[in-house]
Amino acid sequence: VYLVLAPDSSSPAFAHRIAVSFTGYDGGEALADFPVLVRLSTAIQGFSYSDFQIENGGDLRFYDAAGNMLAHEIDTWNPSGESTVWVKVPSLSATTAITAKYGCSEPPEAADPKSVWSNGYVGVWHLDEATRKQSDSTASGKEMEGYATYAANMAYGVDGAAGKAVELATPLDADGKYRGGVKASDSGGLYNDAKTLTVEAWACQREIVNDKYIIRNKASSGNLYTARWSWSSGSEIAKLCYTVALTNLTDGTGKSYASVVYSVPTNEVLGAWRHYALVVDNESLHSIEAFEDGVSKKSQSIADASWALVGGSGFLCFGNSDTGGSQAFPGTMDELRVSRVARSAAWLKATHDTVMRADFATYAMSGGGSAAVGYAAWIAEKGISGANAAADKETNGIANGVRYAFDIDPATSEIGTPIIQVVRDANGNPSVQSRDLAEGRDDVTFGILATEDLSNWNSAVLIPMKKSAVDSLWKPAASENNSSYVFPAKMFFKYKIDVE
Repeated sequence: VYLVLAPDSSSPAFAHRIAVSFTGYDGGEALADFPVLVRLSTAIQGFSYSDFQIENGGDLRFYDAAGNMLAHEIDTWNPSGESTVWVKVPSLSATTAITAKYGCSEPPEAADPKSVWSNGYVGVWHLDEATRKQSDSTASGKEMEGYATYAANMAYGVDGAAGKAVELATPLDADGKYRGGVKASDSGGLYNDAKTLTVEAWACQREIVNDKYIIRNKASSGNLYTARWSWSSGSEIAKLCYTVALTNLTDGTGKSYASVVYSVPTNEVLGAWRHYALVVDNESLHSIEAFEDGVSKKSQSIADASWALVGGSGFLCFGNSDTGGSQAFPGTMDELRVSRVARSAAWLKATHDTVMRADFATYAMSGGGSAAVGYAAWIAEKGISGANAAADKETNGIANGVRYAFDIDPATSEIGTPIIQVVRDANGNPSVQSRDLAEGRDDVTFGILATEDLSNWNSAVLIPMKKSAVDSLWKPAASENNSSYVFPAKMFFKYKIDVE
């Protein structure tokens, strides 16, 4: 779904805007203060890094529909490719829409990146630094660090699920052992005495090797074992075991281990990014639950409602044991998160989808760029609606004499976009005129999305258009030689306006 926005009178300093909508969200509940991933690149028609006025995206800001600035954190800034930005939206639903603004020479209001992770997060590590030190994006400030002893077995700044990541256990050491890992000090401060907890990690596995850790914490007063892979030799099934230790809060005595184990075909995890999460809830559900890619795999009840997690004073480790031995995870890790809340299934599914689903977010330049997106209406006997060019850029109509750049057909995308304009003759009858950017290519085709129901773009169909050999006008391909062709009695089109 593309949005048409009115001129930006509230922030005249910003020269460029992108409308971002999240129609790919299909959860059953609105998610409050949810961090969505925004991807910026020249794949967005009309987007150019050269339009930024402050280095490293310093003039980039996000706003909700009411004009309120949203907190954001730049994960990876890559002017030669894709940049990833985390933005906290007040409420995520399928109708949520935000606006990215940039092109401001003066530094705008501060972006407040830490508050992106204010909703229960106590540790978030993007693992995008190119050195051993990996910063915590939350206010907790618990820095993550790669194991110094095994620096040669780790690679930083590699491609990740979102931005950059850390690759572990590459290459094997001289003894053929897997080494490496990252750890955060004072893990007890992250979740000690908590009755609710969510631990998350993105992992891409090269192979399945027995007893290698995705997450592990061990301390003298108790253990938190999370997401430990174990391999069933001779089969094609991997088993993922989640185990947590809980103790009695009243007197500090007694310890109980709760575990969930589920199996998955190895060909589903090898070489693919997967999002793993463990949710501990001993306040309402009294259970621990394992999730993979936002889908619940298995849960286990907690027998005693008075028990809570024990963190101790050890390290929270990702990709190895706390001692940094030979139990390193054979693969790449990204986006490590700890929350002192029990995340819902909808939250975890959206966390996965905002990273992995290409259709989760939709982008469109909406002013100041080379293409603004909107709608046009064809109604029989009235031709193409709209007479006022300024108003038509904000409503459903095509103005006389305005140039429109329709999407080119994907099959011939290398040819370039034809520029067309719709004009009326002396009698008010509309016609389509074109200026073909692909010189000498009269066989160029392109398509426009059309629907008879403006409120239902799911019913839209792609109408192939072709330059007529008779009068050089762009027409539906089926009627290219008919100079008196007509569209259906009522039809709406999705178009892009050339504003240069």
